[in-house]
Amino acid sequence: MAEFQVDQEVVNARVARLVQLSDYVAQVEGGLAELIDRQTSAQWSAASPVTAYVESLSDELEKLRLDLGTLTKTLNTYATELRASAARLTAQDQRVEERLSGAWRYQ
Repeated sequence: MAEFQVDQEVVNARVARLVQLSDYVAQVEGGLAELIDRQTSAQWSAASPVTAYVESLSDELEKLRLDLGTLTKTLNTYATELRASAARLTAQDQRVEERLSGAWRYQ
């Protein structure tokens, strides 16, 4: 039978990295939102080909912003689930250890 163990330091380091990545992606999303806000008629010519380009650019930038928001939420979910999974495994190990130590006492 294989033996598994939760190394809390490793779990904490991985959770911290996920949170750090989430914060970074949120920062990038904020910068992108500022860039989107600057795409006004004062920034671009009103000529027809330019208008079509700006509309296409704005649409793609908005899709990217939404994707970055989704990525931030996903990273936060991963961090939360990793913490919860480690806690469940640790609790399960403790329950098994208690049961086994109790069984040995009665033999």
